[in-house]
Amino acid sequence: MNSPSEHQFRGVFQALGTVEGLIESNDMFIFNELDWQDVELNLPDILWKPARMTILHHFTFQALKYTDTYTFHHDDDFYESDYLESGYEDSKLARVDEDFYRYSIDVQQFQQFAKQLRVNGNTSAGFVRSWFDSQFESFIELWEKKTDEVFYFILCQTNTLTI
Repeated sequence: MNSPSEHQFRGVFQALGTVEGLIESNDMFIFNELDWQDVELNLPDILWKPARMTILHHFTFQALKYTDTYTFHHDDDFYESDYLESGYEDSKLARVDEDFYRYSIDVQQFQQFAKQLRVNGNTSAGFVRSWFDSQFESFIELWEKKTDEVFYFILCQTNTLTI
């Protein structure tokens, strides 16, 4: 693994694609996920005063949170079969663990979590969802870092802002 640093831009184009796809689809259900009572989302303040956290930041964060949560909860068998067939080193879960490492986010890596469950006599079924749920706070930190990077790229790609 390479040494960690603040900006990695790992998966940022995939995240941009997720955000752009949601915007293009006009399916704005993500806006329903926003906490409009949040002080940072005070609409008059956002419209009148420049702020680091914009509605687009919140939208991007919620889009990443929604897609990952959905995937880990509803497509966890995809990750589990990939892990069991490919082995940990070549699995998508190893790449997720690598993201946590590169962004210097404290997390119990999936491989350690799976070993601990096996030692306790559990089978592999449901490992991925259980791991995701147990590491949710770390995922929040990861989504925050990726949201910042997505926003950085969006500012450089004015076509995305005019969709």
